[in-house]
Amino acid sequence: MMGKTKLSTIREQIAAAISKNGSDAIEWLEREISRLEKSPNDDQGELRVLMLVRDGLARGNRGKSQRTRRKTRAKTSKSR
Repeated sequence: MMGKTKLSTIREQIAAAISKNGSDAIEWLEREISRLEKSPNDDQGELRVLMLVRDGLARGNRGKSQRTRRKTRAKTSKSR
């Protein structure tokens, strides 16, 4: 969560904002990344941000990851 907004909501808002141009958000990001990689001015900051946004959206599309809980050991009583 970022403040009172869930991460999934933020992902949806980003995808919706990017999709306003009529294409899939990840496809658009891929095109922009390849355009920046080919450009001679090498704006690495913008390229990195677009890659992070693309990866974040792609991760959100995969669904929830399988998180494993750490197993807790049963407490044993000490007998004396």
